Amino acid sequence: MALHESILSKLRANLLQAAIAVHAPIQPIALQFLDAQGQQSFAPCYIGDDTLLGSLWRTLCSDGIQAVVSFGAPQTADGRDRRTWAAAVREDIIALRKR
Repeated sequence: MALHESILSKLRANLLQAAIAVHAPIQPIALQFLDAQGQQSFAPCYIGDDTLLGSLWRTLCSDGIQAVVSFGAPQTADGRDRRTWAAAVREDIIALRKR
């Protein structure tokens, strides 16, 4: 499992409960950062024990960081429970990041 996939495993199914309750769609969105060579960069990431200051410092010291935002198609629960829907959303986000 790639690092971005293990981080994404923390997607919380309970965040989808409100959308299920009111039959609202959600839209998967993937955010990733690329360095000057077009490779994935974790410099701007704010993960685990990272501090905000540390994240900002790494970002400012990195050359050519680009933020890439990818949008998936809006979707509704269509009878799925929140855990099943969260798993599907997670897979959609992973696929968006591989584009």
